[in-house]
Amino acid sequence: MARRILVIPTNHGAGVTSTCLGLVHALERRQLSVGYLKPFAQARWVGQDASVDLFRLTTSQRPPAPIAVSHLEEMLAADRIGELMEEVIDMAHDCLGAHQIVVVEGLAPGTEQVYSGRVNAEMARTLDADVLLVANAARLDPERLGHQVGVAHSQYVLRSNVGAPAFAPTAGVGRPRDESTREDSRVIGIVVNHIPADRDPGEYPKALAARGVRTVASVPTHPEFTRRRVCDVVRELGLQVLSAGDQNRRVQDVTIAAQSVPGFLDALQDGRLIVVPGDRHEVLMAAALAETKGIRLGAVLLTASAPDQQILDLCRPALDAGLPVLLSSERTYETATRVMHLDPEIPADDEERATLVKETLADAFEDSWLLEMSQRKPIPRSTPAAFRHEVLAQASRADCRIAVADSTDPAMLASAINLQARSVCRCVLVGQRVAIERAAADAGLYLPPGLEIIEPDDGVEAFDAGLAMLAAGGVDGLVGGARSPIEEVGERAERVIGLRCDAQVVSTVHYLVLANEVVAYTDCTLNPLPSAEQLAAIALWAAEESQTVGITPRISFIEPSAASLTAEPDVHRVREAVQLVQSRRPDYDVRGPVAFSAASRREGTSQGVGNGTVFVFPDGATAKATFQAVHRASGVRAIGPILQGLNRPVNQPPSAGSLAEINAVIVATAVQASRNF
Repeated sequence: MARRILVIPTNHGAGVTSTCLGLVHALERRQLSVGYLKPFAQARWVGQDASVDLFRLTTSQRPPAPIAVSHLEEMLAADRIGELMEEVIDMAHDCLGAHQIVVVEGLAPGTEQVYSGRVNAEMARTLDADVLLVANAARLDPERLGHQVGVAHSQYVLRSNVGAPAFAPTAGVGRPRDESTREDSRVIGIVVNHIPADRDPGEYPKALAARGVRTVASVPTHPEFTRRRVCDVVRELGLQVLSAGDQNRRVQDVTIAAQSVPGFLDALQDGRLIVVPGDRHEVLMAAALAETKGIRLGAVLLTASAPDQQILDLCRPALDAGLPVLLSSERTYETATRVMHLDPEIPADDEERATLVKETLADAFEDSWLLEMSQRKPIPRSTPAAFRHEVLAQASRADCRIAVADSTDPAMLASAINLQARSVCRCVLVGQRVAIERAAADAGLYLPPGLEIIEPDDGVEAFDAGLAMLAAGGVDGLVGGARSPIEEVGERAERVIGLRCDAQVVSTVHYLVLANEVVAYTDCTLNPLPSAEQLAAIALWAAEESQTVGITPRISFIEPSAASLTAEPDVHRVREAVQLVQSRRPDYDVRGPVAFSAASRREGTSQGVGNGTVFVFPDGATAKATFQAVHRASGVRAIGPILQGLNRPVNQPPSAGSLAEINAVIVATAVQASRNF
C-alpha cells in the first residue's frame, strides 16, 4: 500500500507546487518509487493551472490532468462531495498501486476558491493521507505564522473511534500524543517558505514547535524563484512586441522612468524592466546606449503610444543585440500596476526556473525526516470514499442479476431503477406485474424497458419465488423479506440455498462507515452464543467478505465481559476460536481476546493490538450492545446486516429504509455474488 502525503498550503503564495516538486525529487534521491497527483485544478486569473505540466516538464512523472474547476464547483454546489471524492479515488487508483509513496497536491486558498479548506480536509480523509503543511513567511513574524498554522493544523485532528483513542504516530513525526483529549493529527510537518533575509530562520521552527508542528524544511527568500522571462510578461499582459530581442531574459526588477535621463541613469541595470511612456524617446535611447555598453536590461515597456519609427531605427544596434521593446495600450500607472501583480507561479514551459526550484526545495528537507518518511509503513485503511468506490466497481464488473422481492415498495422500486440505470447490476423485479406497475405509477416512477419483471405462480410469495430462482441459478442474488424477522429470512434461505461447507452457521456482518474508515462488526444479529468452531467460521467469513470490498482484514476477537457469569469459559472459547483462525489462515492478522477499546484504537504501527478492522464478538448480546452504542453515540452510517455463509447471497432490505440504504444492501448482494464467478 502506497503512503499518501497530501501537501496543503496554509496561506497565500505558500508555494505548494514548488514544495511538491522538491519533495518528490528528495524522496526519489533515496531510491524510492514516488508518484505525484493533483486531483483538482487551481483557479487562476490568467491562464491555466500549470502544476501537472511542470511535473511532466521536469520529471519522469506523467500525472493525469486534474479535475476541472467548473466540475469541482458544480459538484460542491449540488452537495455531491462524496461522489467527487470517489472520482479522486478513481484517479488515484493506478498511481497508488504503482508507487511506494504518492505526493498529492492540495488546493491553495484564494478569493476564487474559498472552499479549498473543505476540499483539502475531505481529500485527507478520502485518501487516508498524512498532511504536510506549507507556509509563506514573507510578511509574517514567527508568532503570527504560528497562529495561522495552528488554525490550519486544527482541521486535520484525528479524533478516535467511539471508545478508543486515536492512533499514536511514530516518534518524532507529527503532533505529540495527548492522552487527556485522545486526539492526534494527520500533520507530519511543515515547510516554511520565503523566510525574509532579515529574519533568523531558526525563529520559525521554535514558534511552530510550540504549536505541536515540526518544521521539516526552512527555505529563505530566493528572488530568482519569481523572475519571469520577458516572454512570460508579454503573454500574461497581452503586450505588443515592437522588437523581440531576447525573450528569455529574466526580469529582476521593475522601474518607472519618471525622472529625466540624468536622474534615471542609475536605474539602467541588468535585468531591469523599464516602464515609460511611449513618447519619452530620450529614455528609450538611453536604454539602447546602455545595452551597447554591455548592460543587459530586462526590457523596455512603452505605454500608451508607440515611439517614432526614426527613434527605433536609431536604436537598431541595441535591438539587434537583444534588447526587447514592448508596448502596452494602457497608461503608465495601470501598466506598472499590472506588472507588479503578475502571477508568481512558474509557467508550464519554464524548465530552467522549475528545475532550480525543484533542486533548491529538495535540498531544504531534513535528512532525518526524509528517512522517517521512507521507513514508516502506512496502516491500510478503507476510507468511506474508497469503500464506496470499491463496492460499486466490484458490483459493476460482475454484472450480476439480482432478484428484488418486495418490489411494490416505492423505495425498492426506486433503488432497482437507479442501480439499473447506473449499470451497477441488473435488477429483476419479482412480483405481479400489474401491482408493480401500479406502485410505480403511484410513486411517479418510470419503469425502463430493460428492467425485467418475473411473476411468481399463484399463491407463491415473491421472496420464495426469488429463492427458487436463486437455487436454480436463474439469478445471482436475492434481496427481499423486508416484512419478516432477519432470523426467519436466514432460516428460509438456508433451507433452500444451503450453507457453504466451511460456514458452520448463517451469520451477519455490519459495515460501519466511520469518519475516517470503514470497519466490520460480526455477529450482531443471529447467533447468541456461537461455539469456538462457529466463531472461527464467522470470523473467517467476515474477513473474506470485508476483503472483497477493499477492507484489509485485521481480525480482533473481543474478550467477553468481566461481568458475565460465564466469563472464564467464554474466554477459553474465544481463545480456541483465535487458534482455529490462525491455523486456517496464517496470512491473516489475528488478535485476541482483546478489549474492544484497545482493538479499536488507531495506532501508528501494526505491532500493537489496535487498528482492528474486523471485530468478532464473543456473543450476540455483546455484539448488539457494542454496535448500538457506537452507532447511536457517533451517528455513523451502518450497512447491514449482511447475511454470510450461504451458498448464494440473500439479504434483507432495511425496513422503511432510504434509497441510499436499500442501494447499499442490493450492491452488497451483487458484490457477494461476484465471489461466485
